[in-house]
Amino acid sequence: MNTVTLFLWHQGDDSCVVDEHANPPALEMPRSARIPALVQQWCREHDVAACFLTVVGGVGLANGSVRWGAWVRVDRSNDRWRSLPLAVLETHSHGMATSLLAGRLRAILHPPSPSPWVGHQPHWPELVQAWIARTLRTRTVDSITPLRSESTSIVARTTVEDRAVFFTARPLPFHDAAICDALNRQSPHSFPATVAYDSARGWWLTADIGAKDSKVVIEASGDGGLRSLLEGVARVQCATTFAASVQQLAFEVSLDVLRTGLRRAIDASQATADWTTATRSTLLARAEALWERSGAEHVPTSWIHSDPSPDNVRVNDAGRVVFIDLEDPWYGPILLMGALTLHSLSRRCGWRADEHAARCRPAWRDYVNACGLEPSRHAFDDWLDLALLVRLIRGVEKAAAGPPLLLHEETPRRSRAIAHELQRLLELS
Repeated sequence: MNTVTLFLWHQGDDSCVVDEHANPPALEMPRSARIPALVQQWCREHDVAACFLTVVGGVGLANGSVRWGAWVRVDRSNDRWRSLPLAVLETHSHGMATSLLAGRLRAILHPPSPSPWVGHQPHWPELVQAWIARTLRTRTVDSITPLRSESTSIVARTTVEDRAVFFTARPLPFHDAAICDALNRQSPHSFPATVAYDSARGWWLTADIGAKDSKVVIEASGDGGLRSLLEGVARVQCATTFAASVQQLAFEVSLDVLRTGLRRAIDASQATADWTTATRSTLLARAEALWERSGAEHVPTSWIHSDPSPDNVRVNDAGRVVFIDLEDPWYGPILLMGALTLHSLSRRCGWRADEHAARCRPAWRDYVNACGLEPSRHAFDDWLDLALLVRLIRGVEKAAAGPPLLLHEETPRRSRAIAHELQRLLELS
């Protein structure tokens, strides 16, 4: 199981809380848990006055798990806790993972030049709170609650004059606000409304959409709710077909892009799989055959949410489907999103193979119909395989351009994961 090491940091003496063995506290991380919520709950249970700041990174372990590190600012000292200087945690023998994570935190706190990333400032929640108050000309802004915070993304919640708002920040260039506004012009009220936006810093404030996680809705309403959800997804997508304003801001999916991305994925996994020239050719041929078999070249192009998990595809009280988390929008063959949505729901809801078949097939048929297409020409399995392949090549591209998620074993782990997915492509008929 993955774990989270808590660096409960005192700003005054640059020290961290440790236990009787001189180790920082560590928490087991349940599947699908979010680190900020896990840390905040632990602090409440232990009566620790602290503020979660960011995930500093992770260390891949030999057993396949990851040891994540969380930077937590301690706002009030407690005599029950013992502390050690952060430099001691980095240089002394507290285990390889602790040393690497402590070193990463030290690098964040003491960089050679000031970091432009707001999440690396020890009082970023207060800075954001002040910006919201100043921008909206109000003093009634509650404290900031981080929902996600790492080196490339912050999502946080607060309340302004009794209404919930959400803050998002990403390193520049930042396109979330622009894509959201473009999508809202095509399908009004299907995406968060912008309350404030600082384009110079990439700080975005949005209104609460007031909607429920689609998993909750489906579990309450059954198969009818699932079909309604997919039909709602299709309606929004159809409203974005051939929308140039959306297409210009998104990752465009095409056969040429698939070919180029697949070559990069093969190269990125070569050290693990040692692909031969013949196997490389076979992989490319499999991808082209999948594109042709799915009929991707002959369906409308539309906006596609690249992560349509139940958290991000929500349903409001009026039954309208609403989308959040638009970090990596795609634009391509319309049916990709329905396949990814059903895949995410099946995994999150824990459907068995028979449940998956019984629920997904009728929902897929209704979804394809709602997209104005003929279900008999578009097999769900083909579209899911194609969608997962696009997700893989997009992940490879983003990983090559962005900072590593892990501080140790990043490259071999990524190589193994890519090779595993490409092996699935080889096995397709």
